[in-house]
Amino acid sequence: MVVFVVLVLATVILLVKYPHRVLHVANYLERRHMRRLVRLLEICARGFALTMVWLSPWIGSSFLRPCCRLGLTAYVFVLLLDHLALGVPVLLAFSLYPVAMLPGGIGSTEAVLVILLSDLGSVWLTGMN
Repeated sequence: MVVFVVLVLATVILLVKYPHRVLHVANYLERRHMRRLVRLLEICARGFALTMVWLSPWIGSSFLRPCCRLGLTAYVFVLLLDHLALGVPVLLAFSLYPVAMLPGGIGSTEAVLVILLSDLGSVWLTGMN
């Protein structure tokens, strides 16, 4: 999964840096009389050319800071699971928190965490005295 994400991001970054490559493919397809696909590729090339601003250093740092915050929160989650002695492996526990953040919304992250941890066989206390 990580390899797939890295490949997709690398492809997008290369297309942003070299949008004329998409136009080369569009020219080839235009000779093959594929007008709709050519139009779509021209729109994509224009969009890639306009997103060059996203490669500036200050935008890169604004992307890096939330990733660091999410990583720090996931690390705290790993520490919490370790403190509760639930027996979840560290790498798996570190990856559970970002996965649980996908649905978003109030309570849904916690619900996903409970479901994922219960699927791993963790025992939860249902009440306290």
